[in-house]
Amino acid sequence: MYPAIIEITNRDLPVTAQAFQTIFADEVREYLRASTVGTEELAGPYQSSMHLPKTPVLHPYLPCGEDSCQIPSFNVVLKLNAATAQELARIKELPEIESYIVIQNNPWPEGTQLLLRPHPWLHPDAPEYSDTYNRNTSIQIAFAKDVGEFPAMQTLDASTHPDAGLHGTPLVFSPDNMQIPFPTAPTNTSAFYSLIIDNTTRKAALCLHVILSAEDTNKIDSAMHNMVSASVGGALTVNEVLNAIEG
Repeated sequence: MYPAIIEITNRDLPVTAQAFQTIFADEVREYLRASTVGTEELAGPYQSSMHLPKTPVLHPYLPCGEDSCQIPSFNVVLKLNAATAQELARIKELPEIESYIVIQNNPWPEGTQLLLRPHPWLHPDAPEYSDTYNRNTSIQIAFAKDVGEFPAMQTLDASTHPDAGLHGTPLVFSPDNMQIPFPTAPTNTSAFYSLIIDNTTRKAALCLHVILSAEDTNKIDSAMHNMVSASVGGALTVNEVLNAIEG
């Protein structure tokens, strides 16, 4: 299932510790509109297996095991015009912070270490296969349960490069860093924030990651698949999206 990518443009939506609950509030729904974006918005790397959106995402360092590839579902991806993010940009002396809510599942075995992978957002031009594409970006990252409580930023590298050891030279994400510091059991739905800053361009992203349990994933997969399939090329109200999720 391809991700349903929703861009909200006509009203500020505050990104707070209660953001996931806020977007479900009746008083917010009627003022927001959204539209689906085509599959050209999928990232190149891992496209045949994981269909990653061009946003920060979560997956293990080696998302595919020796025998099989666990395929995550990115049920809903929201790009927000969030006033709170712009206030954070002012505090951190950044020109802008892009704001996202990424709702995905966790199909990997219990105990698998999930990593923040900002690579699809940092390197949106990366193809699925290449012998020559190689990008390494110095970034700062931080994690928080509340958007107002980010600790000191860590400076790390994010690399998208060819894996010469695999047939066809697919691009992969490295290194094995950016471990999620919160519990992410596949049986529980959980949420937290990431903040990412590109040290060269000063491009930045604030992302609320919602990791769905297997039970919640099944419910939302079915609802979103039916709704998106029936609405290709058309506008969707956020009310329709959220009703499908809740149903």
